[in-house]
Order: sequence, then structure tokens, then C-alpha cells
Amino acid sequence: MEFSSVQLWDNRNLVNSVPTSAAIRSPSLDWRALWLAVCRPWRRASGWPWVRLLTPAHAVTLIDAGGGRQTWSARLDGEVMPAGRGAGGQAQWTAVALPQTLVLQRALTLPAALDAAQVQRALELEAGASSPFSLQDLCWGYVLEPAAAGQRARIVLTSRQQIAAYLRDQAPIQHQVVKAPEVWAPLEDQTSGYVVLPGYGEVRRQEAQRKGRGLYLGALVLLLVLLVCIAITPTLQLRAQAIEAVRAYDELHARASQAVAAREALVGAMDRLAQVENLERASAPAARIVNVLTTLLGDDTYLAALRIQGTKVSLDGQTSNAAQLMQALGHEPGIEEVTAPVPATRPFGSGKDMFKIEFRFDPKVFGVPSRGQQPAVTPVHGEVR
Repeated sequence: MEFSSVQLWDNRNLVNSVPTSAAIRSPSLDWRALWLAVCRPWRRASGWPWVRLLTPAHAVTLIDAGGGRQTWSARLDGEVMPAGRGAGGQAQWTAVALPQTLVLQRALTLPAALDAAQVQRALELEAGASSPFSLQDLCWGYVLEPAAAGQRARIVLTSRQQIAAYLRDQAPIQHQVVKAPEVWAPLEDQTSGYVVLPGYGEVRRQEAQRKGRGLYLGALVLLLVLLVCIAITPTLQLRAQAIEAVRAYDELHARASQAVAAREALVGAMDRLAQVENLERASAPAARIVNVLTTLLGDDTYLAALRIQGTKVSLDGQTSNAAQLMQALGHEPGIEEVTAPVPATRPFGSGKDMFKIEFRFDPKVFGVPSRGQQPAVTPVHGEVR
């Protein structure tokens, strides 16, 4: 019978899973299927270990048929265990255990690849097919256990009318119990655990557990945010310091712009003064050289060109005796290295020699400044007598 029920479910799902030709030919996008595909992985989030760890397990006082009380621990996913192996503490919820005589049980094996929604649909079909009660009166629950061929589901079936009658009969025992307790159905034996039946007091406990999980998740997110803030605080401080330094530099540059402009104007003025001074210093030896030449040259000597370049002086002109003129220049204090680049010539029928004489003068004698600048060439054209 167990094998046939599994085959029945597989055949139904096989028929439902075969795509029709219209679905294959449809070019439009199935947004609902896309949304379900996106949300499907998140449906298993409640089973993730770290999410289970953040979901508090509440202590529940379990009252059996004889009035005995035990403290059990119940999780949000329906798993229950004795409080000694789970979360203990003061029990704030109460559950009533049904006797074995009111519970029918079924077991079947499902493929391990099925997700929670597919498992739920398969077990709904099995519960409806196996129940002797009407669908409106049926109350059922299940637990999943790992198996070698997939996962093993243990289903418990009972009647809501029988549950209501049992709770009325147990009212004297439950006189201290709050209204709407949870209803748990035992498995094959009391030691193998219980199944929490839906539709009773477990809703309030599960809501409290969801709120507790939300608080834990919020605290975890807040802790992560604080850790991230702590980690990036040094970087933000360095960035703020860099921005402050750039702002201070901009302010200093703005304040110093007028001083920099005044300094540049002062440097320009000093450069112009230096140029004027160089011109003055360059003109001083030229005047002294002209004065010396005027004294040395006789009335029979004429200069066609006078060039002064640094400490070198070039003379072009005519004189009655070029050799005597060179001797006179060589004996003058401050004049050195008197040479004739080209020999003096006397044109036919002329009584004067045409000469080109070069010499150097002593800067100390002629008062040339010792700044290292070479004065510009000062050409003098005309006649010096």
C-alpha cells in the first residue's frame, strides 16, 4: 500500500509536469513562474543552520492523557524534543497530547530532490487519499526523516471533532491551562516524539518565535553594521583629514595670492633695475675708452668704427703711421694685447695707412663692474680725432 501511494503521487505529478504544446509554443514570458523560481531557494532559508540558530526554541508544558506534565522544547519548523536536549527555561506555552487511539499514521518515502512546496502537495494528496474522515473534519500533520532512498514522511491523521471532544473531556485536568492549547499527536510510540497538529494554540507560539527571530536578525544586522562602521571609520577619518588639508591649502593659497602677486611685481622691478644698472655699467667703460683714445690719437688719425665687446676693443680707421699708433696703445696703462688682425695697408696715392687694431683693457683700470655679466657690444661710428 505504501508503494502504491508513492506511485500514485508520482503518476499525478508526472501528468502535471508534462508541458502542453500550447505552453511550448507560447512566446510570452511566464512572470509567475519566474517569480516562483526566484523565491524557491529562499523558502528553504528557515532550514539553514544559522537561521535555525537565530530562531528561539520555546519551552512547552505537555499534558498527557493521565494528567502528567513534561517540559518539551518546540521549534518554529515543528520539531519537538524533550527540554533536556533543547532550549529549556520557564514554559510559557501548553500543549495537550492526544492518545494513540485517536490517531491514524501513515508513512511513505519521497525523493530527496523535492522542495518544501512539492513535499507539502504530495503529502496533502496522500493524507486526503488515506483519511477516513471528510476533508472538513480532517486534521493532519507530518514529520520528515532522512532515509536511504530519499526522505521518509510520517503522517498522522485524526478528526477535529474527536479532538474537540477529547479537549472537553480533559477540561478538569486542564483547569489551570490557558485557552486554546496546542495539540500534539504522538507517533508510533511515546518515545519517538510528537507531531504538532495545525490550527490550535501553536499559532501564537510560532508568531512569538518569528518575532524573536526577527529581533535576533535585527540585532545581528545592527552588529554587522557597527562592525562595518568600526572598520571604515579610520578610512573615513583619513579622508576627512585629506579634505580638510585640501581646504586649508586652498584658503592659504587664496590668502597668499596677493603676497605672491606683490612678490612677482617686486622681482620684475628688481630685474628691470638690474638691466638699467647693467646698461649704466656698460656705458661707463665705453666713455672712458673713448676719452683715452681721444687723448692718444693724434690729429692725423681718423676712426671709422669702434667696437667694444666685453674687454675687447676693435678699431678701424686711417692714420699716418699705424705701427706708431700700436706702440702708443701698448704703452697706455690698462691696455693689453694690442694686435693687428690684418696688416695695415696704404692705398696708392694716399698718405695714410688703413688699419684694423684690436686690444683688451683692464677692467680694474677702466672701472668695469665685476658682476660676471658681459656688456653688450657698443658700436661707435664716426670720427675720433
